[in-house]
Amino acid sequence: MSIKHLFLVVGLVMFACPVGSANGLPQGLFSTFDNQLEKYVDSAGTVNYRQWKTDRAGLDSFLKAAGKVTPQEYSDISKEDRLAFWINIYNAFTIKQILDHYPLGRTGLNLYPDNSIRQIDGVWDKFRIPAAGRNVSLSDIENKILRGELKEPLIHFAINCASRSCPKLLNHSYRGGHMIYKDLETAAFDFVNDKGRNKVDTKRNRIEISRIFEWFGDDFKERFSGKALQGRNAKESAVINFLQKYFRGDGRELLLSNNFSLGYLPYDWTLNEQ
Repeated sequence: MSIKHLFLVVGLVMFACPVGSANGLPQGLFSTFDNQLEKYVDSAGTVNYRQWKTDRAGLDSFLKAAGKVTPQEYSDISKEDRLAFWINIYNAFTIKQILDHYPLGRTGLNLYPDNSIRQIDGVWDKFRIPAAGRNVSLSDIENKILRGELKEPLIHFAINCASRSCPKLLNHSYRGGHMIYKDLETAAFDFVNDKGRNKVDTKRNRIEISRIFEWFGDDFKERFSGKALQGRNAKESAVINFLQKYFRGDGRELLLSNNFSLGYLPYDWTLNEQ
Protein backbone atom coordinates (compact mmCIF):
# COMPACT_ATOMS: atom_id res chain seq x y z
CA MET A 1 0.00 0.00 0.00
CA SER A 2 1.37 3.42 -0.96
CA ILE A 3 1.82 6.22 1.56
CA LYS A 4 -0.93 8.13 -0.24
CA HIS A 5 -3.38 5.25 0.13
CA LEU A 6 -2.39 4.74 3.80
CA PHE A 7 -3.18 8.34 4.68
CA LEU A 8 -6.51 8.04 2.83
CA VAL A 9 -7.51 4.95 4.85
CA VAL A 10 -6.48 6.53 8.15
CA GLY A 11 -8.44 9.66 7.31
CA LEU A 12 -11.57 7.69 6.50
CA VAL A 13 -11.32 5.73 9.76
CA MET A 14 -10.90 8.93 11.82
CA PHE A 15 -13.83 10.51 10.02
CA ALA A 16 -16.07 7.50 10.64
CA CYS A 17 -15.04 7.13 14.32
CA PRO A 18 -14.35 10.56 15.85
CA VAL A 19 -11.90 10.49 18.75
CA GLY A 20 -13.71 10.55 22.09
CA SER A 21 -17.16 9.90 20.65
CA ALA A 22 -17.73 7.04 23.10
CA ASN A 23 -16.29 8.82 26.13
CA GLY A 24 -18.09 10.57 28.94
CA LEU A 25 -21.70 10.62 30.07
CA PRO A 26 -24.52 9.86 27.62
CA GLN A 27 -25.78 12.97 25.85
CA GLY A 28 -28.97 14.31 27.41
CA LEU A 29 -28.59 12.19 30.55
CA PHE A 30 -30.23 14.81 32.78
CA SER A 31 -32.99 15.84 30.34
CA THR A 32 -35.82 13.68 31.76
CA PHE A 33 -34.95 14.77 35.31
CA ASP A 34 -34.88 18.39 34.12
CA ASN A 35 -38.34 18.06 32.63
CA GLN A 36 -39.85 16.69 35.83
CA LEU A 37 -38.15 19.24 38.07
CA GLU A 38 -39.56 22.02 35.90
CA LYS A 39 -43.00 20.44 36.10
CA TYR A 40 -43.24 19.65 39.82
CA VAL A 41 -40.90 22.08 41.66
CA ASP A 42 -41.77 25.76 42.01
CA SER A 43 -39.43 28.74 42.22
CA ALA A 44 -39.38 28.56 46.04
CA GLY A 45 -38.18 24.95 45.92
CA THR A 46 -41.39 23.36 47.19
CA VAL A 47 -42.48 20.15 45.52
CA ASN A 48 -45.81 18.76 44.35
CA TYR A 49 -45.12 15.19 45.44
CA ARG A 50 -48.78 14.20 45.21
CA GLN A 51 -48.92 14.85 41.48
CA TRP A 52 -45.36 13.70 40.84
CA LYS A 53 -46.20 10.29 42.29
CA THR A 54 -48.69 9.77 39.46
CA ASP A 55 -46.19 10.78 36.76
CA ARG A 56 -42.77 9.50 37.77
CA ALA A 57 -41.62 7.80 34.57
CA GLY A 58 -39.12 10.56 33.81
CA LEU A 59 -37.53 10.36 37.26
CA ASP A 60 -37.26 6.59 37.11
CA SER A 61 -35.88 6.79 33.56
CA PHE A 62 -33.12 9.16 34.68
CA LEU A 63 -32.08 6.94 37.59
CA LYS A 64 -32.15 3.87 35.34
CA ALA A 65 -29.93 5.64 32.79
CA ALA A 66 -27.52 6.76 35.53
CA GLY A 67 -27.31 3.13 36.62
CA LYS A 68 -26.09 2.18 33.15
CA VAL A 69 -23.18 4.64 33.20
CA THR A 70 -20.06 2.47 33.22
CA PRO A 71 -16.95 2.93 35.38
CA GLN A 72 -15.01 3.71 32.18
CA GLU A 73 -17.45 6.42 31.13
CA TYR A 74 -17.29 7.91 34.62
CA SER A 75 -13.48 7.84 34.70
CA ASP A 76 -13.40 9.82 31.45
CA ILE A 77 -15.28 12.84 32.79
CA SER A 78 -13.98 15.87 34.67
CA LYS A 79 -14.42 16.67 38.35
CA GLU A 80 -16.97 19.30 37.34
CA ASP A 81 -19.07 16.70 35.50
CA ARG A 82 -18.73 14.27 38.39
CA LEU A 83 -20.08 16.88 40.79
CA ALA A 84 -23.14 17.49 38.61
CA PHE A 85 -23.64 13.74 38.12
CA TRP A 86 -23.72 12.92 41.83
CA ILE A 87 -25.64 16.02 42.95
CA ASN A 88 -28.39 15.23 40.46
CA ILE A 89 -28.46 11.56 41.45
CA TYR A 90 -28.63 12.47 45.15
CA ASN A 91 -31.55 14.81 44.59
CA ALA A 92 -33.37 12.40 42.28
CA PHE A 93 -32.83 9.45 44.62
CA THR A 94 -34.13 11.49 47.56
CA ILE A 95 -37.26 12.36 45.58
CA LYS A 96 -37.65 8.67 44.71
CA GLN A 97 -37.66 7.81 48.43
CA ILE A 98 -40.43 10.33 49.07
CA LEU A 99 -42.52 9.12 46.13
CA ASP A 100 -42.01 5.48 47.10
CA HIS A 101 -43.38 6.14 50.60
CA TYR A 102 -45.79 9.03 49.96
CA PRO A 103 -47.91 10.06 51.78
CA LEU A 104 -45.56 10.00 54.74
CA GLY A 105 -46.81 9.21 58.21
CA ARG A 106 -45.44 8.37 61.62
CA THR A 107 -43.63 5.03 61.65
CA GLY A 108 -42.35 4.92 65.22
CA LEU A 109 -41.55 6.87 68.34
CA ASN A 110 -39.33 9.82 67.38
CA LEU A 111 -39.23 13.58 67.71
CA TYR A 112 -39.57 14.33 64.00
CA PRO A 113 -42.71 15.64 62.24
CA ASP A 114 -45.16 13.06 60.93
CA ASN A 115 -44.76 14.47 57.43
CA SER A 116 -40.98 14.04 57.26
CA ILE A 117 -38.32 12.07 55.43
CA ARG A 118 -37.13 11.06 58.89
CA GLN A 119 -40.15 8.76 59.12
CA ILE A 120 -38.64 6.54 56.38
CA ASP A 121 -36.60 3.98 58.27
CA GLY A 122 -33.03 3.73 56.97
CA VAL A 123 -33.64 6.28 54.23
CA TRP A 124 -29.98 7.31 53.96
CA ASP A 125 -28.32 3.92 54.39
CA LYS A 126 -30.68 1.03 53.67
CA PHE A 127 -31.82 1.87 50.13
CA ARG A 128 -29.31 1.64 47.27
CA ILE A 129 -29.13 2.26 43.53
CA PRO A 130 -26.51 1.44 40.86
CA ALA A 131 -24.57 4.33 39.34
CA ALA A 132 -21.23 4.40 37.50
CA GLY A 133 -20.47 0.81 38.47
CA ARG A 134 -21.21 1.37 42.17
CA ASN A 135 -24.12 0.41 44.38
CA VAL A 136 -24.67 3.50 46.49
CA SER A 137 -26.89 4.84 49.25
CA LEU A 138 -27.70 8.50 49.86
CA SER A 139 -25.13 8.48 52.65
CA ASP A 140 -22.51 7.05 50.28
CA ILE A 141 -23.14 9.79 47.73
CA GLU A 142 -22.97 12.60 50.27
CA ASN A 143 -20.22 11.43 52.59
CA LYS A 144 -17.98 9.11 50.58
CA ILE A 145 -18.20 10.74 47.17
CA LEU A 146 -19.19 14.43 47.31
CA ARG A 147 -17.51 15.18 50.65
CA GLY A 148 -14.83 12.49 50.58
CA GLU A 149 -13.63 12.04 47.01
CA LEU A 150 -14.61 15.35 45.43
CA LYS A 151 -14.15 17.49 48.56
CA GLU A 152 -16.52 20.28 47.55
CA PRO A 153 -18.05 22.13 50.54
CA LEU A 154 -20.58 24.00 48.42
CA ILE A 155 -22.48 20.77 47.76
CA HIS A 156 -24.15 21.40 51.13
CA PHE A 157 -26.23 24.09 49.39
CA ALA A 158 -27.10 21.91 46.39
CA ILE A 159 -28.12 18.51 47.74
CA ASN A 160 -31.65 18.50 49.08
CA CYS A 161 -33.01 16.28 51.87
CA ALA A 162 -36.69 17.00 51.13
CA SER A 163 -37.10 19.18 54.23
CA ARG A 164 -37.97 22.82 54.84
CA SER A 165 -34.61 23.68 56.41
CA CYS A 166 -32.63 22.11 53.58
CA PRO A 167 -31.28 24.24 50.76
CA LYS A 168 -34.07 24.67 48.26
CA LEU A 169 -34.47 22.16 45.47
CA LEU A 170 -33.96 23.87 42.11
CA ASN A 171 -36.47 23.39 39.30
CA HIS A 172 -33.65 22.37 36.97
CA SER A 173 -30.76 19.95 37.23
CA TYR A 174 -27.17 20.94 37.95
CA ARG A 175 -24.98 21.29 34.88
CA GLY A 176 -21.44 20.03 34.48
CA GLY A 177 -18.39 21.75 33.06
CA HIS A 178 -17.62 25.30 34.15
CA MET A 179 -21.32 25.90 34.85
CA ILE A 180 -21.29 23.71 37.98
CA TYR A 181 -19.29 26.29 39.93
CA LYS A 182 -21.61 29.10 38.83
CA ASP A 183 -24.60 27.03 39.98
CA LEU A 184 -22.95 26.15 43.31
CA GLU A 185 -21.95 29.75 43.95
CA THR A 186 -25.51 30.89 43.29
CA ALA A 187 -26.89 28.17 45.57
CA ALA A 188 -24.48 29.17 48.35
CA PHE A 189 -25.32 32.88 48.00
CA ASP A 190 -29.06 32.20 48.07
CA PHE A 191 -28.79 29.94 51.10
CA VAL A 192 -26.62 32.29 53.16
CA ASN A 193 -28.93 35.25 52.47
CA ASP A 194 -32.13 33.36 53.21
CA LYS A 195 -33.43 34.91 56.44
CA GLY A 196 -35.33 31.75 57.25
CA ARG A 197 -32.12 29.74 57.33
CA ASN A 198 -29.62 32.27 58.72
CA LYS A 199 -30.45 35.25 60.94
CA VAL A 200 -28.44 38.31 61.95
CA ASP A 201 -29.73 40.26 64.96
CA THR A 202 -27.85 43.55 65.24
CA LYS A 203 -29.74 44.60 68.39
CA ARG A 204 -28.60 41.56 70.33
CA ASN A 205 -25.22 41.14 68.59
CA ARG A 206 -26.38 37.64 67.81
CA ILE A 207 -26.06 35.52 64.68
CA GLU A 208 -27.97 32.26 64.32
CA ILE A 209 -27.12 30.06 61.36
CA SER A 210 -28.25 26.81 59.83
CA ARG A 211 -27.44 23.65 61.72
CA ILE A 212 -25.81 22.44 58.49
CA PHE A 213 -22.79 24.50 59.57
CA GLU A 214 -22.71 22.75 62.92
CA TRP A 215 -22.88 19.30 61.33
CA PHE A 216 -20.53 19.92 58.39
CA GLY A 217 -18.50 22.98 59.38
CA ASP A 218 -15.24 21.05 59.21
CA ASP A 219 -15.72 20.73 55.44
CA PHE A 220 -15.11 24.48 55.11
CA LYS A 221 -11.78 24.55 56.91
CA GLU A 222 -9.54 23.72 53.96
CA ARG A 223 -10.91 26.47 51.71
CA PHE A 224 -11.95 29.14 54.22
CA SER A 225 -9.47 28.90 57.10
CA GLY A 226 -7.30 31.76 55.87
CA LYS A 227 -8.25 34.20 58.64
CA ALA A 228 -8.17 32.86 62.20
CA LEU A 229 -10.74 34.72 64.28
CA GLN A 230 -10.09 35.63 67.90
CA GLY A 231 -12.09 33.50 70.30
CA ARG A 232 -13.17 31.05 67.59
CA ASN A 233 -11.93 27.55 66.91
CA ALA A 234 -10.85 26.50 63.42
CA LYS A 235 -14.29 25.23 62.44
CA GLU A 236 -16.14 28.39 63.53
CA SER A 237 -13.49 30.61 61.93
CA ALA A 238 -13.86 28.83 58.60
CA VAL A 239 -17.66 28.99 58.70
CA ILE A 240 -17.65 32.71 59.56
CA ASN A 241 -15.07 33.42 56.85
CA PHE A 242 -17.36 31.62 54.42
CA LEU A 243 -20.41 33.58 55.57
CA GLN A 244 -18.52 36.88 55.30
CA LYS A 245 -17.77 36.11 51.65
CA TYR A 246 -21.40 35.50 50.69
CA PHE A 247 -23.54 37.55 53.09
CA ARG A 248 -25.00 40.76 51.63
CA GLY A 249 -27.93 41.63 53.88
CA ASP A 250 -28.48 44.03 56.77
CA GLY A 251 -26.05 43.22 59.54
CA ARG A 252 -23.06 42.59 57.29
CA GLU A 253 -20.95 44.90 59.45
CA LEU A 254 -21.75 42.81 62.52
CA LEU A 255 -20.76 39.64 60.70
CA LEU A 256 -17.47 41.22 59.59
CA SER A 257 -16.73 42.51 63.10
CA ASN A 258 -16.56 39.07 64.76
CA ASN A 259 -18.17 40.80 67.74
CA PHE A 260 -21.24 38.59 68.14
CA SER A 261 -22.46 35.42 69.77
CA LEU A 262 -23.05 32.48 67.44
CA GLY A 263 -25.85 29.96 67.62
CA TYR A 264 -27.58 27.40 65.43
CA LEU A 265 -31.24 27.44 64.41
CA PRO A 266 -33.53 24.46 64.98
CA TYR A 267 -33.77 22.26 61.90
CA ASP A 268 -37.24 21.85 60.42
CA TRP A 269 -37.56 18.33 58.99
CA THR A 270 -41.10 18.91 57.71
CA LEU A 271 -41.49 17.80 54.10
CA ASN A 272 -40.82 20.55 51.55
CA GLU A 273 -44.08 20.03 49.71
CA GLN A 274 -46.52 22.46 48.19
